Amino acid sequence: MWFWHRLRRLRFKWHRFNIYFRTLTEANTIDRLTDFTNCKNPVLILYGFGATRRSLHILESRLREDGFGVFSINLGGLFDLFNTAPIDRLALLVAAKIENLCRRYKLPRFSIIGYSKGGLIGRYYLTHLDGQKRVHTLITLATPHRGSPWLLLSYPLLIGFVSKGIRQMIPKSKFLRRLSKKHFPDGVYVASIYSDRDKTTPSKFCRLPERSDKSVITNVLIPQLYHSDFVIKQRAYQEIHKHLTAGIQFAVRYPLHTAGGQAVPHEVSGSS
Repeated sequence: MWFWHRLRRLRFKWHRFNIYFRTLTEANTIDRLTDFTNCKNPVLILYGFGATRRSLHILESRLREDGFGVFSINLGGLFDLFNTAPIDRLALLVAAKIENLCRRYKLPRFSIIGYSKGGLIGRYYLTHLDGQKRVHTLITLATPHRGSPWLLLSYPLLIGFVSKGIRQMIPKSKFLRRLSKKHFPDGVYVASIYSDRDKTTPSKFCRLPERSDKSVITNVLIPQLYHSDFVIKQRAYQEIHKHLTAGIQFAVRYPLHTAGGQAVPHEVSGSS
């Protein structure tokens, strides 16, 4: 009996792996559901390291149900599937894609939600590529703004030597030092959302530098969430929605040509 039970389990697992690998080539192919000719409250979502566009499917569905015009960009990477490329290179790709979309459809300024590494891509776009011309809000989820100490393990495993994208996210890396020297531009609303239970990106490494003149920077702690929970749990989505709404209101109050208001850096407790 034990033998047949194990055999059935192996068959089941093989079937699951077979389906996964057969559909892997479609992991970054998604149906375009957003009408860019009539797009209110556009939101660009950027996925994390080693992930694909479909990894944010639950978050995308919730945003769409709430009336946001959601879209994503294929970030390529390993096997042209997994997000592994350097952050600055991906930010340039994002900038080019955004300019193309804005030229074609005359999109209004919009929001970016970046999960994990995706938050660093969004941050680099804002601080180094004049992204504030197109974006009024950046929300980062479990993003290692100060690096992730766990990535130091990539060197004994030799991964860090071959992946510049990983090296960039190691604490005090040359890339992160360069990133920290640039303040967020005027007229943007920025929120970093993180958790005390996330071991992949510990909370103290997710806090944004609280320096700005004419932007809002908010650090948000949501207790008891694991790394993947930020794009799955309803509790996380409620906080995301709250800051998306606040960012839209901020953009209305301080449009780009008259960006103003005093910086309001603080840390708040998220909804429980």
